[in-house]
Amino acid sequence: MLERMKAYKYELLLLVTLSLMSTVLFWDFIFGSAFMIRLGDTYEQFLPFYIHYHDLIKAGDGFPFWSWETGIGTNFWGSYAYYMTGDLFFYLSLLFPASFLPHYFLVMLLLKIMLAGFLWYHYMRSLKIQGYAAVLASVVYAYCGWMVYLNIRYMFWTTVFVFLPILLMSMDRGVKEKRYLLFAFMVFTIALTNFYFFYMITIMILMYFLFRFFITPMTGRLKAFFVQAGWFLLYYMLGLVMASVVFLPAAYTVLTNVRIDTVIPDFFLIYNPEKTTRILLDVADGRTFGITILAFLVIPLILSLRISWREKAVYTISTVLMSYLMIMPFMQSAFNGFSYETDRWFFIIVAFFVLFMAVSLNKMDEWTYWHIPLIGVFLAVTAHYMYHHNGEFTQEIYFGAGYAVLLSGIIVLNRVGWKLPAIGVKGLLFAVVAVHLVYNGTEYRDMMNYTTTEDYGPGNGYEDGTVEILDWIEENDDSFYRISKGAFHSGSGNDALAQGFRGMNGYHSVANPGYLSMLETFNVRTYGAFFNRVEGFDQRINLETLLSTKYSIQNQGAGFVPYGYEEVFETEDFILYENTLYLPPGTAVQTVITPEQFDELPAPLKDQAVMQGTVMNETDTGGYDFAGWSPEELEYDSFEVTTDMMDFDNVELIDESEDAITVEFHEDGEIRVQLDETEPGEYFLSFYQEREDRGQVNAMFAGLEDGHRPRAQDREHHAYRDHNQVDLNLGYHDGLDQELTIEFSADNVYEISDMMIYRLDTSLYEDQVSARQEQAMTDITFSNNRMEGSVDLEEPGILTLAVPYDEGWRAEVNGEAAEIAQVNGGLMAIVLPEGEHQIELSYRSPYFGTGLGLSLLAWGGFIGLIVYRRRQSRKAPHKGDIQ
Repeated sequence: MLERMKAYKYELLLLVTLSLMSTVLFWDFIFGSAFMIRLGDTYEQFLPFYIHYHDLIKAGDGFPFWSWETGIGTNFWGSYAYYMTGDLFFYLSLLFPASFLPHYFLVMLLLKIMLAGFLWYHYMRSLKIQGYAAVLASVVYAYCGWMVYLNIRYMFWTTVFVFLPILLMSMDRGVKEKRYLLFAFMVFTIALTNFYFFYMITIMILMYFLFRFFITPMTGRLKAFFVQAGWFLLYYMLGLVMASVVFLPAAYTVLTNVRIDTVIPDFFLIYNPEKTTRILLDVADGRTFGITILAFLVIPLILSLRISWREKAVYTISTVLMSYLMIMPFMQSAFNGFSYETDRWFFIIVAFFVLFMAVSLNKMDEWTYWHIPLIGVFLAVTAHYMYHHNGEFTQEIYFGAGYAVLLSGIIVLNRVGWKLPAIGVKGLLFAVVAVHLVYNGTEYRDMMNYTTTEDYGPGNGYEDGTVEILDWIEENDDSFYRISKGAFHSGSGNDALAQGFRGMNGYHSVANPGYLSMLETFNVRTYGAFFNRVEGFDQRINLETLLSTKYSIQNQGAGFVPYGYEEVFETEDFILYENTLYLPPGTAVQTVITPEQFDELPAPLKDQAVMQGTVMNETDTGGYDFAGWSPEELEYDSFEVTTDMMDFDNVELIDESEDAITVEFHEDGEIRVQLDETEPGEYFLSFYQEREDRGQVNAMFAGLEDGHRPRAQDREHHAYRDHNQVDLNLGYHDGLDQELTIEFSADNVYEISDMMIYRLDTSLYEDQVSARQEQAMTDITFSNNRMEGSVDLEEPGILTLAVPYDEGWRAEVNGEAAEIAQVNGGLMAIVLPEGEHQIELSYRSPYFGTGLGLSLLAWGGFIGLIVYRRRQSRKAPHKGDIQ
């Protein structure tokens, strides 16, 4: 037993060290009441996503192509590939019930750290790095800032970091032994796991190939370079095609997401002094890097080691090149898909620098006395920049001084032959590094707030009373419906997803492009309310009814009842209202509104128009001569809000023109407008605003005396479009004879123009709903990827569906394939002749079939290569490629 432990002493040292570090750093999560669920993205996105995928799989309701609970429905397989559909660690979570998921996130974090450390250690040993240096480098790799900070913040990102050492080992095999099958498998694994980081990994593969190729001794280097590059490219493509079943649908989804349409700041900028200093210092203790100042002290010593000049040149060029790439804004954009700058890709430099640090430490016994002043110089230079940047001596400088003393002590003891004391100092150095990493990790950990056992009740962990309402609905209604909630949620921007109902909110990245397009078309300003959330249709009755909204959940005492709804159930906290003017998810009309007519309408009038007809291109009408539409058919009132109707409180009126005012809002500033409207209707406030300081987050509120307070938001952000036009739904009122308060959250200078009040006639709304109900789908059934129903038309019509447009949907009418048109800014419609029709809609994620076919073909080739190599190895084992 002791002999076996002695043989695995370094593995045991690594296990004990990582375990102790994890226990210290995550003590409150392991033994306390806190969950490793960060308030923010983890709580609002990742946990609800995990819960939802659990539900889809365990429901057994077909392959999870479509999700009705994300927004108003979305391509699940393509949209969630970024998060988990190809992630091994999600599928491990299926071993536990959904109720265990808040605990599983801690298990996953600790497991990833442990695997990252041991796989890196195995990689180090494959490079002949000795035990001490291998363990020390593995601890730094597993607990670097990038791993710890992002493992807490974005857990699904770090899966790639765990697999990275195996990828590097597979490339070593390719360069040295011409064995490429493991490389193909790792390309497959990473492409399957996360397409976003696979993009970055692809660039890293090129970097590492060049590094490993030129540092490896060989003859005929030029010819060998092209031969090796060709084989790596071939097996890279094999691995990528093996992952096509996830990668292709994900690629399609990404390219159709509105976030792709962005502006690239500083794209051609190749140097920025401020960023250069910050990034270089982040290598030591930054949250996206954090490999300690020890790296600065020992990596330069590689140049003094007894290695060939070629190796020294490769290490030098690699270090300088990657440091330069790291500080170029251009590269920070390129690594992010040529979008906005980001340092998410720094894990690549972490891996290289930890490797270089291990190479230097591996030759520690060769260091001589003259290395001591070199270490002192490197410390002085680094400390100078840190002090200049931070304006004080930080703990990193003090740790650096400690490292310099310990390294110097090791050198002296080795030189005088005192091996045992030298080993003792090495142990002390190892302990200080571990303490330093935990110290840094504590800072990363404490940057964030976390959930506790108090944040989770019965249900899916987001209990806010909604579940009781949902249980009542499910007991009394099995039709297709959507639910609207007031301006509150359980704490998650994915409230509907977390609590398992067909609502309207969701995270921007996974929302259907058709839904986002429709929100933008109607200028629903809760779209992007926190610049990345979709929160529904702002309770605009025409739009919500058109989307088959049957229920509305409102807080007790909210003072807001949507028009046409009546109370059917209440709990201590909420009131449930049912829409008496509910429309099924398919209704027909015989009127076409041209896109040109529609675009000219103000947003509030668009609501009324889409209840009268369908917005579509004439080329999609199937040759039928449907009735045209005219704006004269609208029934509404409008009037301009002028300055003589306004009172300013803590708001300075700077300038005034015929249709615009320039004002400066100060703290608690308000513009108050006294309204005296007596006619019933749905009221809107509309205006155009531009603010002087675009960098400020800015929310706009319109408060009424009855407590209704709709909100919109505008934010300057590199990934989202600006919104200057504001259209706020003031709700239905029998008459609007009360004071309207307009507020801006940011103290700023605003130019406000074209301020209008619109009143939509609700009698027209009732008439249009009644007309649609006469031509509505009946006998509706639906499941994960399907919807069926029947409709009887007395004349040809346009069946408008309450389903967001997506190329993955297929329609059959009476068993025959039918065309689906995109209408109303983002919904689907089918043109039908008169008569009875059986409608069948089915969904498959775009490019899933193609991806599946390519994956099966590639896997067949991969397995064939394994069989071939094994047969070859039996004939000539010393030349075999057995993996």
